[in-house]
Amino acid sequence: AGRAASLRRVAVRVAPHCSVLHCMDISSEMLKRAQAAVSREAPNARCEFHLQDGNELPPALDSSLDFCYSFDCLPHCDAHTIFAYLKEFKRCLKPGSTALVHTSNLCAPGGLARFSRQKEASVQGFCWVSPEMVRSMASAAGLEVVRESEPSGGNVYYDRDYMCLVRRPVG
Repeated sequence: AGRAASLRRVAVRVAPHCSVLHCMDISSEMLKRAQAAVSREAPNARCEFHLQDGNELPPALDSSLDFCYSFDCLPHCDAHTIFAYLKEFKRCLKPGSTALVHTSNLCAPGGLARFSRQKEASVQGFCWVSPEMVRSMASAAGLEVVRESEPSGGNVYYDRDYMCLVRRPVG
């Protein structure tokens, strides 16, 4: 229910401000719920809903996105999957455009605490990476890290996870 609510909440709030909002999920049920919410609460918004079945974004999105947003997905993915998606973000972003990337953070106080309680990496739990790993993968994918989160002592996401803005270079 949390992921479905998050996808619906973001889609309903963001869609009216986009020429086209592309929503993606691995669950057809989550997409149906998001589509119903957008139809009901933002009926004039233009949204396209894509079922993900691998590590690739739709081919038609080449160099077409002004912004890409991945939140609460990549903390559950291994480093190879994160790297695959970073390469896809670069392919789909317009030159000079940015993406918000959210991953786990083994180096953050809350990240290390959760890691210590988790017996193994899993989709139901977290797969652990560090900011240094994400920076390295972003660079290898052809993206520039332009802003990074820091543990704050008051926000569960900042204290456990890593978020960064990456940019596709112009040229």
